[in-house]
Amino acid sequence: FLQDWISTGIHEMNEMMTQLRRGFRSEVFAHNAFMYEKERMYIDVSSTRSAWSEVDEFLQSTSCGVCLVNAQSGAGKSSFLAKLASTYQQKEGQAVYTRFCGTTPLTSTSKDVLISLIEELKESEVDEEAEESEVDEELKNGTLKEVRDSLFRTLSTKNDKSIIIVIDALDKLKDGSIPFWLVPSFETVFPAGVHVVASFIPDVTNTEHVEKYFSSHTQQRESMDTASAKLLQVTLPVLDTLQDKEMIIRHHLLRSDFPRKADEIELPAIATPLHLTLAALHAVFPIHLNGETQAGESVMNLVLLFFQKLEVYHGEVLVRKAFQYLNIAKEGLAAIEWEDLLSLDEQVKSRVFEGELKDHATPPRLP
Repeated sequence: FLQDWISTGIHEMNEMMTQLRRGFRSEVFAHNAFMYEKERMYIDVSSTRSAWSEVDEFLQSTSCGVCLVNAQSGAGKSSFLAKLASTYQQKEGQAVYTRFCGTTPLTSTSKDVLISLIEELKESEVDEEAEESEVDEELKNGTLKEVRDSLFRTLSTKNDKSIIIVIDALDKLKDGSIPFWLVPSFETVFPAGVHVVASFIPDVTNTEHVEKYFSSHTQQRESMDTASAKLLQVTLPVLDTLQDKEMIIRHHLLRSDFPRKADEIELPAIATPLHLTLAALHAVFPIHLNGETQAGESVMNLVLLFFQKLEVYHGEVLVRKAFQYLNIAKEGLAAIEWEDLLSLDEQVKSRVFEGELKDHATPPRLP
């Protein structure tokens, strides 16, 4: 048994390494990793249960269509969609494809997102590297409408399984203000067995084109007395119940050394999950500034206050340089990479180590 178990493990690892060597595969892993991270941040509160039930029923009771999830910034759209995607990935017969816009270099524009989805969908059809490269070039040279049409042609051939495409934060795309590409052209029927779930901030993204598509096709299908693709529009509400707000605060303080701090936090009348997360963070931060008030503060003010505390606690030079390096890293930085860069920065070293540099034969590392 042990030998078979080890052999299976080696085979699976070899398969994973083979997949990692393919460019679009690393994109898939990046979004899945982000999904798992965001899923852990999802908190089941009464305020969002109605929205969850609506989306869940829509995915199970309709043959195909688009679900638009809108909410203000910080309302928990990403964690909501991450939990949804993870839940349906575990269901038999479901193929779930996730894209969290703005988290990787290939999710900065609409065209990049669609191309990466097509590559993932065509994974089983492309075996040779030459063919894969040719497909990539053809897609990259096409217009956004052509790439959109290619995606829906590919989806129309996948009738053997149910497909859910989850696209989070359309508003983070450079050209995400009018996502007409969520649906095929008006002359094309939405592919059966396919659901697209997308989230956005309503003040930034206009979905009128998507609404017109479904209005047009619904009238056409009704005249033919056949089932039609459906459109569901859901709004994630702000948190207004005391129980929900306390639950989120306690969730974030659970791993801290001061869980009782929750009793000291003055909760705002109406809040988003991000607002409450920041309030919990400030409650357990090692230092407090003079005149600091959190009750009623906006999310932006709480974020600015957090950076002010970081500068006081770690020093202005270290904090400024740390976030400069993080900002220019297209794919982020591992903790050890971050430490390497900061340890080699002359300004950081002179500030952190001050007069101790002359005693080091080799460049010192940050503690």
